[in-house]
Amino acid sequence: MIAGSYWWSRYGDFPPGDFNQPHHGAVIAYYRKRRGWTQQDLAIAAGVEWRTVREWEASTMLNDTARRIFLAKLLRIPPALFGLDWRLLGYRDPYGTPTNQQPLSELAVEDAYYHYEDILALAWQARRQGTLSSHLYRLSRCLQRLELATQQAPPHDREAWQALLCRYYRLAAEIERDQGASDPGARQRVLHYYATALRLAEELEDPQLAGATWMSLTEAQLEYGDLTEAKRAAEGALQYAERVQPVIRGNIYLVSAAAHAPFAATDEALRSQCRRWQEQAAVLAYRRPPEDDGSFLKLNLAGVHHERAKTLLVFGQQQDDRRLLQQAREELALAWQALTPDLVLWQLYFSLTEARLHLAANELEASAHSAQEALKLAQFMRSRQGQEQVHQLYERLQQRDPDNPHVLHLGAELGLL
Repeated sequence: MIAGSYWWSRYGDFPPGDFNQPHHGAVIAYYRKRRGWTQQDLAIAAGVEWRTVREWEASTMLNDTARRIFLAKLLRIPPALFGLDWRLLGYRDPYGTPTNQQPLSELAVEDAYYHYEDILALAWQARRQGTLSSHLYRLSRCLQRLELATQQAPPHDREAWQALLCRYYRLAAEIERDQGASDPGARQRVLHYYATALRLAEELEDPQLAGATWMSLTEAQLEYGDLTEAKRAAEGALQYAERVQPVIRGNIYLVSAAAHAPFAATDEALRSQCRRWQEQAAVLAYRRPPEDDGSFLKLNLAGVHHERAKTLLVFGQQQDDRRLLQQAREELALAWQALTPDLVLWQLYFSLTEARLHLAANELEASAHSAQEALKLAQFMRSRQGQEQVHQLYERLQQRDPDNPHVLHLGAELGLL
């Protein structure tokens, strides 16, 4: 079984090295042992001292390209594991005739795998930047082809393809979530994609895939207002928290706090637990863990401060405590300060939280203004979910003061007047 979501998992369970490559030393040791060689045997074959081999196998990355080419030829290491193009190697058979390490059919399969993986990475980036909507039909077609490719994958590669398909299902669910809670068809598809992704993750016994999927399902249930199911999904994610990479773990802690906060109105112990989860996520964010773990999740201080603001808003409303609402404002201000321009989707989330905070303080003009900013972002990204949430804010504002000109202007922007 593959142990994680790294792109090289299809070759072996290697720890990460530098520049999104596996640990070169671990790769060398693995393929040396496959040939039945000791370190001394490799030293003799390579014409070096034994201590040199020991240094190679301790290195996260061999910077000498010629050395990597030589070792790839000698140990029959797949070029991709060394960041090499297979055409550089020019293998020869025992008679000196040039030959490729892999048949062309296998190379085509490998290229297709990396093609799908590249599309996945680009799609996640486009979603954060708010530019994914114009490419949705291509992604739907890509998912259909990937399902077929996974069914036809060679037995020794099938687990890697299944893991990739699992990550595509999670992306598909995220895209469908943008269609909003009012579309029953989209909601049904979201839950179907997550259920299918979880089934694959559990079949593969992959904690990274399972933890990330449970975490995303929790977010979806919170958006749909199904708090009981959100809490159940968060508990599913927490089962994997200690077995996953730091970025996924931090996101599990944050979403668990969000899912449990609505149940903490009269439970001080649960409120304390929510704060502990957020503190644990903050510690992981301060350490700045790498984000290329295959989950395409973000963990940074902007996200941590935003989640704290949301939780404090819930607690402040539960207890009618203005002090907690002020703390929520301070956390949201820190979140805005730490936000990077590329996270357009997060700008939408932050603006919605800002509007809700102003509404809780009965600052209707400020709430309407923040809601208008959220609406502009939602329209830019063609996010029905975002527009629905602005609509809900408008209805709450109108209940407070139906004749307020700022509220009326928001209604006009929504096309409701």
